Amino acid sequence: MFKLISMALIFSSCTIIGFYKTFEIKHRKEILIEFQELMLKISTEMGYFREPLPILFERLITDENTHANILLRQCCIGYHQNIKSFDSLWGDALAFTYRNEPLNDDNLQIMYRCGKFLGQSDFHSQKAHFELFQQQISKEIQKAEEEIKTKAGLYCKAGLSVGAVLAIVII
Repeated sequence: MFKLISMALIFSSCTIIGFYKTFEIKHRKEILIEFQELMLKISTEMGYFREPLPILFERLITDENTHANILLRQCCIGYHQNIKSFDSLWGDALAFTYRNEPLNDDNLQIMYRCGKFLGQSDFHSQKAHFELFQQQISKEIQKAEEEIKTKAGLYCKAGLSVGAVLAIVII
């Protein structure tokens, strides 16, 4: 009886780990798309209203509990406390918002660099920066899609296979 329970627990644990890794890969793409959409909204708002960033961020915040809203709220909170420069606030807000998310270093570097140019130059220079950012983040989204195609099924199958092998070894 103990072997049967152990076998079931090991098999299900390995399977769950495989499915979790697959979820992480897919979730990474969703996060990148959401961030890309946020930057597009910021770019549009900056071009249309030409207001200071805190006012613009406060207008973009909605009641939804998304990463974009958390990031904007953290920036606004830090800005109202008047402690740091904007790029430092942006870095802290990114670290807070995406601390437990499956983003790789390249993803995070692009996000950090985006905050370095926000509010730092004239409208036309910022527009060029946003276009460059859109290209970079689109490449990262494509990489995430490729990773989903190549690794998602692999992780599911590996979890099932390892679980089955370990369960057989216990018998």
